[in-house]
Amino acid sequence: MAAVEGIYQIRTKKLIILSLQHLVDFDKKNCSCRGGSLNRVFDFIQKNRIIFEAVYPYMTKEGEFAVKENSPLLFIDGYTKVPENEDSLLKAVANQPVSAAINSICLPFRSYNRVYQIIS
Repeated sequence: MAAVEGIYQIRTKKLIILSLQHLVDFDKKNCSCRGGSLNRVFDFIQKNRIIFEAVYPYMTKEGEFAVKENSPLLFIDGYTKVPENEDSLLKAVANQPVSAAINSICLPFRSYNRVYQIIS
């Protein structure tokens, strides 16, 4: 959502906050609060549009709440997957917000249990 909000601000000079609750409640293919896919989030916004946070606030639980008719909705034209290399990522972040995902299913990530802070 932050990437969509960011590109909207870059293009329009207006800062908005989009409704995470709308995504949680209506994007049934994306596992709701239990993880999900960036592609599916962008596909949902592209196909269905997304409502503003002020109209559909976050409620910390799942459930479809009433959406007023004529509520402002935002859509995106599309998105592009950045190739998995440093040069492509550097070019992408130089021009617009970028979303990143972590594959938390892989064994090294699941067995990670320590966080270290470097003190200089």
